[in-house]
Amino acid sequence: EKECTLFMGLFAIMNILIYSNTQLEDMIIGCPVSGRDESEWDNQIGCFINIIAIRTRLKKENSFGELLVNVKEQLLNAYENQVYPFDELVAALKLKQDDSHNPLFDIMMSFHNAEVTATKSAEGLKNLELLPFAIAQNSLCKYDMVLNFFENAEELVLSTEFNTDIFTDSYIDFFLDQFVYTLDLIGKNNIANIFEISKQLKLLEEEKQDRLIQAARGNNLKKLRKQKS
Repeated sequence: EKECTLFMGLFAIMNILIYSNTQLEDMIIGCPVSGRDESEWDNQIGCFINIIAIRTRLKKENSFGELLVNVKEQLLNAYENQVYPFDELVAALKLKQDDSHNPLFDIMMSFHNAEVTATKSAEGLKNLELLPFAIAQNSLCKYDMVLNFFENAEELVLSTEFNTDIFTDSYIDFFLDQFVYTLDLIGKNNIANIFEISKQLKLLEEEKQDRLIQAARGNNLKKLRKQKS
């Protein structure tokens, strides 16, 4: 209906989660883009990647559909200027340097179509056999949080990286629960506004806290019974 891509929808949901967890209505998320925008680069060997910074200003009264239209416009505008080097953008803005975080954004989000990537890699390599291999995990996360989406014919996979000085494993697990819950809410009623969705996410958080409290009480009772026996 809105003529949006899957990534645009996922990006809009990420904006809702950031608002729900921080109450920020003005946010910037980074996205890596291919630097091979010209055909003459197709046969060149090397990593041609640039980063675009997507700024979204939302209002809590907006419906998800309205936010999606806004996100679509911001992404399309950014794609039109994706060849502008990110380093030059940061330098031109003359931002105050702070080694504790990145100058423009702290969250990176990427989307990969596994089937398209595999097909393009195989073009012109008929006599070669391509096999997948495991890549060693990077112990250093360059941003506060990185969300990598991988789409294939059967499923959508989300891989996360995060700064352990800021987030705990349990918080990231709950953040992902919020993501799935938001998908479900929007699927049932995409006209619900951002504030109402945020309220539902707060209830989810309260329910989790209640479960943790009940589990802690249960464990304490078990310990007490053991001590008495």
